[in-house]
Amino acid sequence: MNILQLSKYYPPAKGGIELVAETFTKAEIQNGNSVTIVSFGKEEKTYDGQFGEKVIQIKEDLFFKSTPINYSFQKKILELVEKLDIKKIYVHLLNPYMHQVVYSKSKKLRKLGVVLSAIYHSDLANQKILAPIYNKKFLLTCGFYDEFICSSQNLYQSSKVLSKIPKEKIKVVPFTTLNPLNFKLRTEFKGELLAIGRMVPYKGFEFLINTIKNTSYNLTIIGDGPQLDRLKSIEANNIKFVGEVSDEEKITYFEKSDALVVSSINNAEAYGMTIVEAFSGGLPVIAPDIPTGVTFLAKDKIRGGVYRTLDSTSLVEKLKELESLDREYSTLSENSYNFYQSELSFEIFSNNLKSLSY
Repeated sequence: MNILQLSKYYPPAKGGIELVAETFTKAEIQNGNSVTIVSFGKEEKTYDGQFGEKVIQIKEDLFFKSTPINYSFQKKILELVEKLDIKKIYVHLLNPYMHQVVYSKSKKLRKLGVVLSAIYHSDLANQKILAPIYNKKFLLTCGFYDEFICSSQNLYQSSKVLSKIPKEKIKVVPFTTLNPLNFKLRTEFKGELLAIGRMVPYKGFEFLINTIKNTSYNLTIIGDGPQLDRLKSIEANNIKFVGEVSDEEKITYFEKSDALVVSSINNAEAYGMTIVEAFSGGLPVIAPDIPTGVTFLAKDKIRGGVYRTLDSTSLVEKLKELESLDREYSTLSENSYNFYQSELSFEIFSNNLKSLSY
């Protein structure tokens, strides 16, 4: 079967959605299908991905409210689908432009026998004014999708959009990582903390830095973004920023750490690919009680700790709990790895995709 993925961006661009798109690519090719991706970039070009997929990069003519737009793709999609004999389209959401493109051509795509699948990453949680308007419009225009793939039952139940979609259309497929770590059994918590993410408000790094700076713990932060310079200006001797790092360097930081700390502040954090990475190496995770895939992954006193969102006292209490553990700390490490092996490995993800009805 020939598959088309529509995504904002695609590797070598970095990000959670890009990683998910790439895992879908690898799994579908492994399952015997052919994959083409259409994504945005600064220029038009076509290149081959690392698994044999064809990537068609269209020019980002306009970027409005976090949405890249191309003026001509809407006129070209049917031609592309017919030329490549596409039988299934994955639309990575949120992506208002690509959703509108597929919606406008959905009747003709159905006549061509194309299955239309929405990969739903998260609600529009950071736009308080636009979100209700967008959600209403989306729910009025999303009936053409044959299925909605989401990363957890928690996301389905907590989402203001997905919870209103007919249950029979919802397919839960926990996302995985292409780069699992080597398992390392952690036997002692020494206070070495790791945080990874883009420096944007919903990731909660300001909250995390202000919480950790007056403690005995050491925090290393990996990532870049618009808030980086301002966050660096917060005086804290026990906090180190290392910016963007290579995959090899990131592995080293994972191995040196005693816990991954997630500091996101709202439902825009719908899953947590770094949590999956941490679990693949047996690294416990401290995460907020956001009622999405975050709390599907993180489990208090089982795979780390769960604290009250934006509550510094609660976060420090969870760190102290880890510090006070003896043999139980290695149990958290082992539980994290076992959960990855039983629920989140690439083989399980690939089989889950293969078992979908479409």
